Amino acid sequence: MKIRRLFIPLALFALLLICLPYLSSARKPIRNAFFGLYPSALGTAIEDLPSNKGHCGVCHYDFDGGGPSNSYGLDVEVARAIYPTDEDA
Repeated sequence: MKIRRLFIPLALFALLLICLPYLSSARKPIRNAFFGLYPSALGTAIEDLPSNKGHCGVCHYDFDGGGPSNSYGLDVEVARAIYPTDEDA
């Protein structure tokens, strides 16, 4: 009985660990496109924070991703609704 009670939370935790890398890299094309369009941003804090490499601060106020989008992120949301792929947006 104890084993069954532990199995579900452990299985959900394992599933989260498996999905986490995919979720965190889901918007890399948007981040990369930003630096392609704005090369002057290369070498600035928005590109590389030693404490948070690959951060989501291009589109979000929270550099860990999620939460409210900044003005660039809002524009990206509108473009993603119009264009079929992240690269096109």
